[in-house]
Amino acid sequence: MNEEELVSRLENLEMRSAWQDEMLDSLNKTVHRQMEILNLQQEQLRYLYSKMINVAGAYDEVPPANDKPPHY
Repeated sequence: MNEEELVSRLENLEMRSAWQDEMLDSLNKTVHRQMEILNLQQEQLRYLYSKMINVAGAYDEVPPANDKPPHY
């Protein structure tokens, strides 16, 4: 292998390394955004779950509409 071939191979490796660095950075940013979205969705789900429990608890205290009143 002569010097020109070695320089060419080195340049190709440097370009590939730079491309991989850019791609890795892009993927890291994507994963970070997805984690933020997932965390927000989990928070919203916990909020909705607590609301559902509160509403379900309120209905447990009210007698069902199809039950006969106690004086019948």
